[in-house]
Amino acid sequence: MPLQVAVQPIVLEPLADGLRALQTASVNIGPSDTDNLTVTATGIPTWGDLGVNFILQCFLQARQSLDVSTDEGWNDEFALQYIGSEPGALGDQLSVTFKILRLDVLYDSSPPPRVGWGQDLWVDILLINQQTPAIQ
Repeated sequence: MPLQVAVQPIVLEPLADGLRALQTASVNIGPSDTDNLTVTATGIPTWGDLGVNFILQCFLQARQSLDVSTDEGWNDEFALQYIGSEPGALGDQLSVTFKILRLDVLYDSSPPPRVGWGQDLWVDILLINQQTPAIQ
C-alpha cells in the first residue's frame, strides 16, 4: 500500500491553445525508515471532466526543503519514477503515484543497508495535462 500524502498549494496555468495546462504541486514526504518507498500524492485538482482530461507528461524532482534556496548539506541522492495517476473519489481531483529510491547507499556496502532518510524530503510535481476537445 503506497504512502498517501496530500499536496501543497497548486498552480494550474492553461496554455495559449486552451487544450493543455501546466500544473505544479509539492508534497512533503517527510522522513522514512526505508530507502525504497511508493507514494501517492492526493488532492490534485483537475480542470474539465476527467473523462476528457489526461496527463501527457509528469516530471518529478526531489529537494531537501521547502525553501528552494537552502542547501542543508545532506549527501542523500534520490531517483523518482512516475507510476501513474487516478481520478480522486470526488471526480474533480486526481492522485499521482510514484516511487522514491535512495541511491547514495546502494554502493556503500553489499548488501546495501536499509537506512531510509531522516530529512523532511519534498517532491515537486510538474504535470502537462491535455483536454480533448468536445466531440461535435
